[in-house]
Amino acid sequence: MAGTIEFGGSERWDGPQWVFNFVMSYLVTALEGESIAAEFREIDEENVGFLNIGTLDTALRIRILTMIHESLVADGDTRLPEDLPGRAGGIGQLQEVADSAGSALRSNR
Repeated sequence: MAGTIEFGGSERWDGPQWVFNFVMSYLVTALEGESIAAEFREIDEENVGFLNIGTLDTALRIRILTMIHESLVADGDTRLPEDLPGRAGGIGQLQEVADSAGSALRSNR
């Protein structure tokens, strides 16, 4: 299975389901206590495999894009076990997501 994240405009990421799930987990944790976290949790728990950040209101979209762009890879580096097979590739996948968020962020400003 694969996951897709639409960042807005023409920017999107398609990749492994586990990376999508990791991103969703990151967002749910980072946004804990906010109503959007419950929506993201539902997407994650139901294995929808699709998130459209581009439809969020501008302020929230920019905030989430910034979080992904600036903190997702560091979170992965912290949470992914050092001895995880394919860890470097996983960090690379998270970097792709972060780069896509950064591209969308630049086009939103």
